[in-house]
Amino acid sequence: MKTLAAAGLFVGLAGLAGSALAEDAPAPPKEKKVCRSEAVTGSIMARSTCHTKTEWEQIDSANARSARQMLDRPQPATGQH
Repeated sequence: MKTLAAAGLFVGLAGLAGSALAEDAPAPPKEKKVCRSEAVTGSIMARSTCHTKTEWEQIDSANARSARQMLDRPQPATGQH
């Protein structure tokens, strides 16, 4: 019985120490959201979309990659001479 009580006490103290360590470590600062207006096809109202700077960089690079692929692909022959 004493062994069980000692084990419980040890686990409880370890949990307190772990939570104290977690509280001491500062949380990383949240990235600020950057909002952009986007034109919506078929509407006169622009739509606002918000993402972090990192997310916008990923979106912009994916869009640039997609545009490059569209421009680089071979064009079909029109049949006109």
